[in-house]
This record gives sequence, structure tokens and C-alpha cells, in this order.
Amino acid sequence: LNSTTDQSTLLVLKSHIVSDPYQILSENWTDSSSPCSWIGVTCGSRRHRDRVTALDISGMSLSGTIPPQIGNLSFLVSLNLGDNLFSGVIPQQLSSLRRLKFLSLQNNGFTGFVPNSLSNLSNIQVVDLSTNYLKGNIPRDLGKLQNLQALAIQDNHLSGDIPSTVFNLSNLEILAFMGNELSGGLPSDMCVKLPLLRGIYLSQNKLTGEIPSTLSQCSQLRTVYLTSNSISGHIPKEIGKLKFLRNVALGGNNLNGVIPEGIGNLQNLVVFGIERNSITGALPLGIFNIPSLQELFLHDNKLRATSQVISAILRASKLCTSLTTI
Repeated sequence: LNSTTDQSTLLVLKSHIVSDPYQILSENWTDSSSPCSWIGVTCGSRRHRDRVTALDISGMSLSGTIPPQIGNLSFLVSLNLGDNLFSGVIPQQLSSLRRLKFLSLQNNGFTGFVPNSLSNLSNIQVVDLSTNYLKGNIPRDLGKLQNLQALAIQDNHLSGDIPSTVFNLSNLEILAFMGNELSGGLPSDMCVKLPLLRGIYLSQNKLTGEIPSTLSQCSQLRTVYLTSNSISGHIPKEIGKLKFLRNVALGGNNLNGVIPEGIGNLQNLVVFGIERNSITGALPLGIFNIPSLQELFLHDNKLRATSQVISAILRASKLCTSLTTI
């Protein structure tokens, strides 16, 4: 494999594109010039300066399919085909791109399954397959990707449980499976091996079970989105230990019990939403002492609005508040 292989591979890709409305590739990608000069193509430096290391043709409204020859771009480190109109299946041959660190196919029309062969990309750090038409289960073998920092497969048609192996990815910072049909519960020890996790995006699925009390072990958490599932039980009091937490969205579940007093300790909290649950008791007054709080969604619960709470709401003039009393 050499630079000639890279050029011929990209020309095969071009031949699989049936619509190029801005004529970017049709006019620029020609066999009379080096691919290193083509729009969207980056080549390496020093002794590999004639090899393609990055391909970014995102946002060009391209239609077509991805040929299996894409796996011949053996020096590719970054592949971004997002925000186009590509269709068909994701080729298994992507697994041949052993140097690949960044993969984005988001916002296209890909169908079929998430290829299990992606688990061979041992250097991969970011995988974004969001907003496509992918179905089936999340491959268990993705848990082998120990360098993975972000895994996003939002807004597809995935089903089944979230594999427990995903919660062993110790470098993971973003876990995003919102807008699917995933079922099952979150493992009780989900944060034990995820010390760097910053965002959990699991809203709009069919998840059951309880919010794990070990959530506090994800000490870097900024965002927890679990809205519109069937999660039950209490809001764990340990949530008050997550000092970096900014966004908590738990609305539209089957939660009960009271709001933990520790919520008032979250001095970086911006959004707190527990609407459409069965939360009882009084709202902790400490929540109104959070200087960063901007949105508080409490409606459709069984909360008790004390005179102190009502006074606090009136004082919080900048707070967007929705409150339903019993």
C-alpha cells in the first residue's frame, strides 16, 4: 500500500457518490493532481508526507455509499463524513484502519447494524454514529476499546441492554445513547471503572431499574441526562458529592422519595429537572443558594410547597421555575 493506493481509494469513494450538489469533489478530486492537494484531504509530515492521514468531507450534502476500499487508507488517523446524506451499511473494512483515532459518521442515513469489527480499532478515541438508522444491539466487543474517550450513537434504533463491557472503558468521558430503544438497567457499579466520565446522555430510551448510588464515583461528571425512561427508586443522596455537576435531567421517569438535601451542595449546578415523577416532601431550601442555577423543573410531582420555599422562589427572580404543589 502506498500513496497511489490512497489516491485510487479516494477516487473509488468519489465514484460511489451519486450527488455532489456543490461539485466540490467532482471538480477538485482528479487523478491529475496529488490527493494531498484535494479539498478535505490532509497528508502526513516528514517521511509519510504523501500518505493520507485525515479525510474530512463533512457538511457537503453528499449522497452515496461508502465502498469497502475505504479500509485501504492505512495511514488514516481521522475520518469525518458527518452531516451528509450517505446511506447503506457501515463497511466492516473500517476495522482495517488501525491508526484511526477519530471516526464521525453522524447525521447521515446509514442503515444496518453497528459493525462489531469496530472493536479492532485499538487506537480509536472518538466514535460518533449519531442520527442515523442503525438497529440491533450495541456490540459487546466495543468494551475492548481501552483508548475510547467518547462513544456516541444517539438518535438511532438500537435495542437491547447497554453491554456491561462499556462501563469498563476507563478513559471514557462521554457516553451518549439518547433517543434509542435501549432497555435494561444501569449496573450498580457503573462508575467504579469510569473515573473520567463527564457526560451521561441516556434520555429517551426504555431503561428501568434505579439510579446507581455509585454515581458519585464518577467524580468528574458535569451532565446526567436520564429523562423519558422508566427508571424507579430514589434520587441517590450521593449525587450531592458531584461538585462539578452542571446539568441534571431526570424528568419523565418513575422516581419517588424526596429530593436529597445534598443538592444544595452542587455549587456549579445550572439545570435541575425532576418533572413528571412521584417525588414527595419539601424542596430543600439550599437549592436556592446555588449561584449558578438557572432552570428548575419540578412540575407534576407530589412536592410540598412550604411558605419558605415560596418566598425563596419569589426571591430567585432570575430562575426559570416550574413548580406543582400537592
